[in-house]
Amino acid sequence: MLFVLCQTQSSTFAVDADHIVEIIRMVQITRLPSESGRLDGLINYRGEMLPVMDSCRYLLLSPQPYGADSAMLVLRYANQSFTLVLNEIINIFDIGTDALTAYEA
Repeated sequence: MLFVLCQTQSSTFAVDADHIVEIIRMVQITRLPSESGRLDGLINYRGEMLPVMDSCRYLLLSPQPYGADSAMLVLRYANQSFTLVLNEIINIFDIGTDALTAYEA
């Protein structure tokens, strides 16, 4: 399986590449004034308005300004498309399914 290794502040995590549509540079985010903090706003991705989520917020980290190394993952999961903002992409790697361990929540 192919994974993209990402970093947000001091947290490092991997995203299954099967869900990644594209990795793009930061683009202008249209803020939503009535949004209660769940979304950062919307972007225009090839004529489609996609919600933007900040990985810091979902990892319960303090918000950070986006920088030159920031990236956006355009993701598709459960028939929904959205973007995830990251501080940076570290690496892309392939790992065999036999090396994965199931996580029990």
